[in-house]
This record gives sequence, C-alpha cells and structure tokens, in this order.
Amino acid sequence: MKFTEQDALDYMEKWIDSDQWQDITIMYDYSETEMLAEYLVSAGAINSKLCYEHDKEIEQYIEKMAKKFKKLSNKKQQKYYNTLFKDTLIIDCQDCNHVSFINNGNEELYPEVKEHCWSCKSKNIKTQRGI
Repeated sequence: MKFTEQDALDYMEKWIDSDQWQDITIMYDYSETEMLAEYLVSAGAINSKLCYEHDKEIEQYIEKMAKKFKKLSNKKQQKYYNTLFKDTLIIDCQDCNHVSFINNGNEELYPEVKEHCWSCKSKNIKTQRGI
C-alpha cells in the first residue's frame, strides 16, 4: 500500500493526549510530520519490528520519515525546533517534573497555567517563552 504524509499523521495521532499541552501536540498541530515521526521512533512508540502485523507497513513508512529528519544536521534540526516552539510558553514544574507546552495564546484563555502546575497544582514552576 502507498502511504501519504496525512496517513502518517492520522496514525501518529494515536499518541496525542488532547487533555495535555505537549510538545508532541504542537508537532502534530503544525503537521511537522518528519519531526513528529523522529520523536515517536526515538521514544520507542513506533517500532515496526514490535507492532501488530496490520500496522507494520505504516510504521515502516513512519520510520523512513524519521530517518529523513534524523539525517539533517544538528544545526538544521535545532532550527526546526526553535522555529516551531519560538512562541510557545513552556512551563516546567519543579515538584512533579511535568512540562507543559502552551501554544496559540492558550495561556491567555487559561491564565491559571502561569500560576501553578497543570498536573499537580504546585506553584513551584518555571516558565520561559520558546526553546
């Protein structure tokens, strides 16, 4: 079967937790398919050798996409990350280590995220804009 980037995005959506603000969600929302593929392959979430037979072909396709991103120089990879996350508010909880990546002005819709951790409600958080 011949797959498209959209097929890969649709498949990788399985790893998106819509209740959390994650870096992976931003990659998905902006269709950074190769970056997302590399992220999931590196994390071990995509592994065609260990997956169910009916998912093997799409996972192999995603692994090829991941290799394309991985082949980029570190400088180019970092440029992609910097560009993608430049306007993202990153909130790092010093107590539970939960990290939120808040994009698209959501910190204005949910101002409480700037006051405490979204996960454990601790006020011991560090924030920064961009990577």
